[in-house]
Amino acid sequence: MNTEQNSSLASSLPGSPAAAEAESRRGMLVSTLLFLLILLVSVLWMIFNIHPDSSVRKGSQVKEAADLTGRSEALLNNLKSEALSDIVYIRKIYKIPEDASVSPLPDSTRFGETTDPVVVQRVIDSAAELLGGQSTVWNSSIRIYPGSVIQYYCDDSILCVVWKEAVGNTVCTFSEVKIADGSQLRRALAGGSYSSSIQLKASDMARSVNSVVAINGDFYAFRQVGVVVYKRELFRFSPSVLDTCFFTSSGDMLFAHAGELTTAEATKQLIADNDVLFSTSFGPILVEDGEIYTTVSYPVGEVFSYFARSAIGMTDDLHYLLMVTSSENSPQYIDGMYADTAARVMHDKGCVKAYELDGGQTAVIIFNGSPANGIVYGAERTMSDILYFSSAIPEEARG
Repeated sequence: MNTEQNSSLASSLPGSPAAAEAESRRGMLVSTLLFLLILLVSVLWMIFNIHPDSSVRKGSQVKEAADLTGRSEALLNNLKSEALSDIVYIRKIYKIPEDASVSPLPDSTRFGETTDPVVVQRVIDSAAELLGGQSTVWNSSIRIYPGSVIQYYCDDSILCVVWKEAVGNTVCTFSEVKIADGSQLRRALAGGSYSSSIQLKASDMARSVNSVVAINGDFYAFRQVGVVVYKRELFRFSPSVLDTCFFTSSGDMLFAHAGELTTAEATKQLIADNDVLFSTSFGPILVEDGEIYTTVSYPVGEVFSYFARSAIGMTDDLHYLLMVTSSENSPQYIDGMYADTAARVMHDKGCVKAYELDGGQTAVIIFNGSPANGIVYGAERTMSDILYFSSAIPEEARG
């Protein structure tokens, strides 16, 4: 056998550099062909399943079209991620269907609690890709309320940190939440539908929908004023006395001041133009466009009295801060604060938008199925609704 034959034989042997290179090329070719096949199937699927519609749609039609489009885009992205994993990294996208009655069950191994700020910082560092360069409210210099723990949850779709701080003469329980997709911010109504006579504890509702963290809503069933949107439908239009917070499918918070909305038709157009999924009607607005909003008078929430407060705010895209106040059963503290103090606290924590939810005994943050704060009068009350944040990763997709 001559030298040339020896060289040819060696290059064909398993494990040789030439064989490895040939195998790599074959792998890339297979991955590329698979990707093109997936792309072709996906395009054909969308052509035959997503049809153009008239400019005027009912809420259910808009929901179905948006949900279908979003889920198909996520599916295509994730198929590409799988097919091209040997060539390039593509972050997977997970969305929760709008019509899902429950969210994916969070991974119980991802929950934790500690008193060590270093541990929390490590959790935050592990979520660097999810944060995408955004800074966190939580920082190691925060002095947590004596005797309390810091709780957390983190997976590829959600980061949540819960802690307590003494602020003036009350104790604030905060929950910072960063999510990957707007579908992870959701609302649950007791009984599952608008105007249900059923009322439930927030913890029961939070567990029933598999939330990571939840906060009380506006207790819409307690009063007959305000603007109520649920699943893109306008159910109540009495806008003259309360500020409204609209939540969009992209996870944004939009405000309408009391009396600003003048007709139901214009409000329905606002809902359609901004893809509003639901609203809360309590208030007042606390922070708007990065500035503290001063309330001169307001008909609900005892804004000028010491009252247990509950609020939700945004610090950045898909980045939220929840807050409730209480005495934590300590004689050193009181349960509440003025509304303008709550506005200042949310603003100082970095919120560019913030809105007050129902307070008093209703004010509660539920983390991992249990209240994270001391509750006024010592026990949860039943209520009509919660806002909650969920993991978007299905159990079968966990690594």
